[in-house]
Amino acid sequence: MAIETARLEQQRATAERLAWKTAQAQRALDNTRVKAPFTGIVQTASAEIGKRVATQDVLATLYAPDALELRFTVTDAQFGRLLSDEQPIIGRPVDVAWDVGATRYAFAGTVTRIGAQLANTTGGAQLIAAIDDASLSADGRAALRPGAFVEIALPEKTYTKAVRLPETALYDQSTLYAVEDGILVPLAAQVLAYDGAFVLVGPEGVAGRTILATRLASIDPGMKVAIEGAEPPAAAVSVSGKP
Repeated sequence: MAIETARLEQQRATAERLAWKTAQAQRALDNTRVKAPFTGIVQTASAEIGKRVATQDVLATLYAPDALELRFTVTDAQFGRLLSDEQPIIGRPVDVAWDVGATRYAFAGTVTRIGAQLANTTGGAQLIAAIDDASLSADGRAALRPGAFVEIALPEKTYTKAVRLPETALYDQSTLYAVEDGILVPLAAQVLAYDGAFVLVGPEGVAGRTILATRLASIDPGMKVAIEGAEPPAAAVSVSGKP
């Protein structure tokens, strides 16, 4: 009986040792599979069948399509206007356009953070925006890809009291000319911001007046001008009669 008990214990020890080896083999097999912590799209892959790899080797590069970010730089002037606006920069919406051939795809995004430091070489500040809706375009037909060149529209500060004029109307960065009775009258302009080919100025002294928008090579106060399409002033008529 004692001999049989010893054999039983020996068999149990052998079974435990084999179970441990089986677990080790299963773990080694599981370690041959590399699983990403998220569902993504493979960008590059270096792994091949039969290739030996080490712990530090990069097998593949992938990205999450619902976690794409855009990095873009705004000028110092634009950054200053954004900071002075009541609406915070973080959370501000952005419109993104991606031109693929003759087709333009639209995406929506949101500014999530501001770069840690200003751009010393180019000037301005870097903003980072996250793409909404899993990087799909508004029509659901295209998915944005890393490295794409896109056009970004970011709303700036809102001016409730401003006059929008062509930039050609501004002289010496601070002077506008009003037309009064065919004569140019200089006006001091309060420049608030630039909007592409236009300039935003304060309404004081400008609202309700006819402003010269045509760029003249030489301009002086008191210069006579004619408004295109306007009727010329009526000529004086001398009337004489007998009493």
